[in-house]
Amino acid sequence: MGEGLLSATDKGHLKIGYFYNRIENYITYGYDANNDAKWINLAGETIMQGVEIEGGYDTGRLYANISLTIADTDQPLGLAAGFGNDVGTLPDDFGMLDVGARFLEEKLTVGGRVRYVGDSIQAYVNEEQSLERPAYTLFDLYGSYKVSKHFETFFTVENLFDKAYWTANTGTGDILSGITNGRGRTIMVGATTRF
Repeated sequence: MGEGLLSATDKGHLKIGYFYNRIENYITYGYDANNDAKWINLAGETIMQGVEIEGGYDTGRLYANISLTIADTDQPLGLAAGFGNDVGTLPDDFGMLDVGARFLEEKLTVGGRVRYVGDSIQAYVNEEQSLERPAYTLFDLYGSYKVSKHFETFFTVENLFDKAYWTANTGTGDILSGITNGRGRTIMVGATTRF
């Protein structure tokens, strides 16, 4: 965190993290030694590693925030993992960019977000026949107005362009039916008060 970076009143922050996880005997759905389908431990080691970045810059009038996860996960999928159990892999990559501005002595805030979710896999029969879920990007708008110290109104518009998509770890049934289950354009308007 720093202040006075490019002007007397601005501030910014940046965090970078690296993770490396080794998981012995990863649990997934599959067949055991007796050929019974159930939750089992897979032999060996599963590696999950990646980088997470979070940062922001704020001038008072304008602001921007970013978060990014870039991972490499070697998550195994057991045989028959997708039959009735909806096992899948989460996306390795996530990103978010949030930009906005403040007006009227910072009482009015208007901004927009871009959210990126990388591709993922939904188990089906076996690892080779698993279903790939494509990456998707969503755009949001939001705003708020501080009427007084105790009362504020706000609005959000999520998925502004009403994009059809499957969320990560969507069930096999939804995918095979062709029904996208991501939330469509969603508009919320409200107010908060504090005493």
